[in-house]
Amino acid sequence: MKKLAIIILALFVMGCSENKNDLIKQNLKGEVKSITENTYFAIEKFGEITKGDKSNEFYELDNNFKLFNDLGNLIEQKNVWKRGNIKYKYDSNNNLIEEKSFKNYDRSSSELITYEYNLKNHLIEKNEFEIIEGKTKLDRKSKYINDESGNPTLTSVYYSDGLLRFKYTDEYINGKIRKENRFGKDGELTSKYIYSYDNNGNIIKEIKYSINNSISFVFETNIYKYNDKKDVIENISSTLNILLKNETNKFNYVYSYDKKNNFIKKIIFKDGTPTKIIERVIEYY
Repeated sequence: MKKLAIIILALFVMGCSENKNDLIKQNLKGEVKSITENTYFAIEKFGEITKGDKSNEFYELDNNFKLFNDLGNLIEQKNVWKRGNIKYKYDSNNNLIEEKSFKNYDRSSSELITYEYNLKNHLIEKNEFEIIEGKTKLDRKSKYINDESGNPTLTSVYYSDGLLRFKYTDEYINGKIRKENRFGKDGELTSKYIYSYDNNGNIIKEIKYSINNSISFVFETNIYKYNDKKDVIENISSTLNILLKNETNKFNYVYSYDKKNNFIKKIIFKDGTPTKIIERVIEYY
């Protein structure tokens, strides 16, 4: 589940510069108004896979609710990992300009993220604030330099005092990130990510390198397969553990769909064993 969440998040970031609404970014078809999602532990009984107790892992809260406007943009989420409830605002060009969230574990504090764009509607700045007992404090600021299509080619992230925290550069192919280099505050290259895609623009392979003193090594590799509805059906993941040994796991995903070809049930398998069941209730306009 956590793996797939990361995939979705990566696809969202990669698609930010493209003129797509959130329904398209999240591979949702039709005029979706809301989604209520619940995650359960999977149990095998009498040769069948059934749902057990609700999952209570911190990063996948029991009830995840998403609300979209009639333009297909996300306007509210509830029970999101760490950030609790999030509300989104857009400008007249449908650019996301504000996110405000209330933390699940501390109702006295909240977070505010603001976005700024140039005349071409290209993102140029992102500001992240913490609001504690009514006082707003800048946590960090990100500045972007884009290509002609609006794809960020250089991202610089600063501390609240204005000092550089880190930066990264991105190279693209057909509007998709092909290579990302990440640099520390002193300009040293610390990591490198390389992505490959199929003819439908789905990410099929990612290789992550860690770099220390100009010596690089692969610390994670993911290979993905999709069905004809563009949903991930297989992820072979290889990661380097703390003992510097590769651990490889195979994740498979089996779906049931509604009439709009949006999945309403997903069974997650890890190395052939069912581990989770996700159920969704989808409301349409």
